Amino acid sequence: MAPAEPITIPYPTKASHHTTYPAISPTLPQHSVAGKAIFITGGGTGIGKTIATSFATAGAAHIAVTGRRLNLLQDVKKMVEEKYPETKVYPYSADMTDKKTLTAAMEEFTKEIRGAKIDILVANAALLPTPGPLAKVDVADWWAGFETNVLGSLNLLNAYVPFAAEGAKVLNVSSGAVHFDTPQVSSYNISKMAALRLFTYFAMENPGIDVMSFHPGILRTDMSDKAEANSDFRLPYDEIEIAGDFAVWLASEDAKFLKGKFVWSNWDIDDLKEMKEEIVSTPKFTLGLVGWP
Repeated sequence: MAPAEPITIPYPTKASHHTTYPAISPTLPQHSVAGKAIFITGGGTGIGKTIATSFATAGAAHIAVTGRRLNLLQDVKKMVEEKYPETKVYPYSADMTDKKTLTAAMEEFTKEIRGAKIDILVANAALLPTPGPLAKVDVADWWAGFETNVLGSLNLLNAYVPFAAEGAKVLNVSSGAVHFDTPQVSSYNISKMAALRLFTYFAMENPGIDVMSFHPGILRTDMSDKAEANSDFRLPYDEIEIAGDFAVWLASEDAKFLKGKFVWSNWDIDDLKEMKEEIVSTPKFTLGLVGWP
């Protein structure tokens, strides 16, 4: 049997990107996060590691990275601090399904930075259960996706509020998978959609915090390898740097008009700005019912 062709994805912007580009460069002055404190879950590998690097490039003073494998987090600390000596990285072992560990990490982080608050929260940690058709999955394994992706997100947001700085921003690293019926990965897709609704609810209840959700791109990670190994579809991969640099732009004042919205890192930011009035005044780029309102 011939290998499957990569899936084709349409975009709402005239231009699209599959690697980073000058307009989202974290070195631009308007994207600076100098003096800021950043807290990133799932920060030991892949997307989280890349986002940490981009925020360091943008001048972050303090970056906390959390995950279950402390050795990988310590590797990120070493890598970032060697390249960006003005940025201090703090690794914390934490489990998204255990709120106490998240609270403890935030408490320790804010103590380390002398009582300062967390300016930007990046909710990146996620779990992809073993792929398979609904009729054949192990139910406990399937449900584990909800434990991490939904309950974990609730734990994170619940823990974060007391530590949020004035004018704080929350970036939800979601997935474009929520928009497609992708075979074999129902737990991941459905739980990420539920998590998206959770973040929009949090945004509604906390208007002083800017909450944005974004698809980081189709990236070669341990998770994507797991998905592809158990399916017959093939993914058109993007370069992982686009995820980190787009996250920095999304946290800037330049992207404030996307508060409460869901966007993709592939979408050209100048084209998004051209749509600003429509995006702000309509449900465009939000989760809802096609055809209504």
